[in-house]
Amino acid sequence: MHKRALIFGLIYSLLVIGFKAFLQVGHYYTSTFGFALSHITSVLFIIPFMIVLLITVKKKEFDGVIAGREAMRIGLTMVAIAAIVTTAYNYFEISRYGKEMAEAYYNGDRFKLFLIKKVPDITKHAAIITENIRMATEENTPFIAATVKLLPLLFIGGSAAFLTSVFIKRSK
Repeated sequence: MHKRALIFGLIYSLLVIGFKAFLQVGHYYTSTFGFALSHITSVLFIIPFMIVLLITVKKKEFDGVIAGREAMRIGLTMVAIAAIVTTAYNYFEISRYGKEMAEAYYNGDRFKLFLIKKVPDITKHAAIITENIRMATEENTPFIAATVKLLPLLFIGGSAAFLTSVFIKRSK
């Protein structure tokens, strides 16, 4: 395992966990950004880490020349570390706060406005909200939720590792 990839993967993971914990503690996860865009933002945040990691490794360890295969291996090592750590946190977050998050979202103004547009009959809203909370907490297990959050990280991280290694492999 590459030492710098481990360090960059851990730093990325800790920043993402800090960001998500900030949203959780501040109850910002029911806002538009907190609910819909926070995961996308945290996944795309891996790209600058990948670029900085591979540029640093190329300059400090390979004297400005690195093979594409070696750059890809180092980048994927960072993605693997980030995937393990952030997936463990996502599993913990859903296990610990999943019900609270579902109740806050489905009882919040954002979902109620959506519900009014889709189901004009207000008498049905309480039953729909109750059923959605039940489905979110009973049928959506922490394993499923963590896996759903893992897949974009693997796709974006793997793509970033590949593209960065292709562009960075140039010689001196």
